[in-house]
Amino acid sequence: MPLLGASVDESGAKVLMDNGQFRDAALAYQRLARKNRDQRARYQLLSADAWREEGDFDNVQASLKAIDRDGLSNNQSVQFDLLDAEILLNRGDADGALNLLVADPQKLPPEIAAGYYELRAQAFEKNAAFADAALERAALNGLLDPVERVANEHDLRALLEKLKPDARRNLMRATARTNPLFPFLAALGATAREGSASSYTDSVSAAPTATRTGSLSNATRENISRIALLLPSSGPIAPAARAVQDGIFAAYFSDTAENRPELALIDSGTTAASGKAAYDKAVADGFDHVIGPLQRDQVTAIFQSNEVLLPTLALNFADSPTLPPKGSLQFALLPEEEAVAAAEHMAEKGLKRVAVLVPDDDFGRRAAEAFEARFTALGGQIGERAFFSVAGTDHSTAIFSAMGVTESQGRAKLVRGIVGIPFSAQASRRYDLEGLFLAAKPPQGRLLLPQLRAFDAEDWPIVATSNIYGGSPDSELDRDLNGLEFCDAPWLLNTDVGDDVPPRASIRSLNSTVGAGARLVAFGIDAYRTLMHLSWLESNPDTAIAGATGLLSVDQNGSVRRKPSWAVMRIGVPVVLGSSTISNTISN
Repeated sequence: MPLLGASVDESGAKVLMDNGQFRDAALAYQRLARKNRDQRARYQLLSADAWREEGDFDNVQASLKAIDRDGLSNNQSVQFDLLDAEILLNRGDADGALNLLVADPQKLPPEIAAGYYELRAQAFEKNAAFADAALERAALNGLLDPVERVANEHDLRALLEKLKPDARRNLMRATARTNPLFPFLAALGATAREGSASSYTDSVSAAPTATRTGSLSNATRENISRIALLLPSSGPIAPAARAVQDGIFAAYFSDTAENRPELALIDSGTTAASGKAAYDKAVADGFDHVIGPLQRDQVTAIFQSNEVLLPTLALNFADSPTLPPKGSLQFALLPEEEAVAAAEHMAEKGLKRVAVLVPDDDFGRRAAEAFEARFTALGGQIGERAFFSVAGTDHSTAIFSAMGVTESQGRAKLVRGIVGIPFSAQASRRYDLEGLFLAAKPPQGRLLLPQLRAFDAEDWPIVATSNIYGGSPDSELDRDLNGLEFCDAPWLLNTDVGDDVPPRASIRSLNSTVGAGARLVAFGIDAYRTLMHLSWLESNPDTAIAGATGLLSVDQNGSVRRKPSWAVMRIGVPVVLGSSTISNTISN
């Protein structure tokens, strides 16, 4: 039985609210407002809230109009604005609602703060500002009971799924690891990449963002006092780390700036924990910038940390879906990067349908996946894909498969069965294929190229990654690679890469500059140069700068992108090809 009439006091009105009799509660609070002059504003506000629960926003507005705001406390004024904002929101005026919701929710009681976050989330969603709405719902989540939290998290995930991939990545980079939104972003990123053969392909298979070439001499230099270089001193990757270190120190000693920073080496060990410990030591010892670490699990541990990070240039990519936070970048020499460059190079040639021949290992699968993703994005088609054994010497089976010869032999067998008479057919390749993408190391390449030519691939453009070149000219061994086009670091091809890059000849005394290890020296050179201009590169994604490993730019993932140079093998010696412009599509 409703408690009506003049006898209803504040506790009775509250009973009506608790029982869901919102209209009766609103009328009771109005009577209390008329009877209590000194509490009138508060009772009118309670009446407006009851009308809101009833869903009668005309009466909500009428109640608010009757309130003298001078009679409200600070928290009550915020409640007034919440009710006023909800009226506007129900009328479709999201901007008007947001203009009222300007209080600091962290200074409000939890029950008021919850309403504040909820209304702001709704307003942002109405304006299609899904990232802002998700941030509000993430903040709201901790104020809700378990049942309400389930519904809120459902709405939060739905908001993130409405974001375009680029916007989601930008939000992930801009969101602090301690922000309650970050776990939802990370979980959604992991789900999006489930089933992918490579955690890097999404990062490098899209078109580069850079549209013009600039010079570091015109770029703003970082204000750096002390750099910590995190590399392992022992373990399986120590030799590679020493080559990278040689490149970093070569660039450091070639740095003629007056404000050249201090550079010190910290042993990062061989585990994720030791890498994180080395990073913590750099922070504790007062370093202000970091280069490294080199191992992927160490990079992941640092970028997933809830701590405030120093500006860092990691020398590998973190495991998906982790991205570096704003102010830090990740840089690596990836097979995917060069496979993408090969796809673009073949697209420049106007090739529409090509074959893929790669080793049957992790490197080959990653290269194939990245190549195919980029080539098909440019409008091309993959006619055949084949894998060869890294241990064998007779690769005829894989070559037959890549060239479509196996299919041709099958057709001949079918014809023999139909006509019922002996029928001989010479194996022939698919003539709708126009070229071949090859990923192989020098010994494999020297076996594969002659066998490919023996199977009628003499007229094919064959394009390969840098792995096929040993890093130093060897005209006797590499004659078998004649005609092959491959990408590589310009530093290894002796092309001009800028005055601030130490020439390869100037540090010939270092063993690491001989052979394939020289690519890691070039990588170290670029790592130092990139860190010295980190903020500028991050802020100018449309500009690529010349580096020892290629043209360098930064994409929306906080990744340093690399466009290598191209060479063709002539008489066993690489000859640099002229520059050309990447096409966005393949002409029909």
